[in-house]
Amino acid sequence: MTATVTTRVPEDVLRQLDEFSSESNMDRATLLRNLIERGLAEEKQRKILLQYKGRKVSLQKAAVLLGIDLVEMIELVQKEELYLDYSSEELKDDLKGL
Repeated sequence: MTATVTTRVPEDVLRQLDEFSSESNMDRATLLRNLIERGLAEEKQRKILLQYKGRKVSLQKAAVLLGIDLVEMIELVQKEELYLDYSSEELKDDLKGL
């Protein structure tokens, strides 16, 4: 199911959107959908990494929330230069699931 969203943007933003859509050979609506989806994914990742950093979710739970496997989550944590808080108990729990 889809819904229509209307918003106002400054003229210079509209010009940039039109330039990008032209360069990408896609219409403005498709470009906007892509940008919104990418922005939402980045915001979700930021939020979950903050939860992990604040010890509100475990490494495994963060991976599940992001829809990635544990190895990808460890790589993401390293890329973001966050402290890898992964206990031996968590490792045992994760190995049970394999």
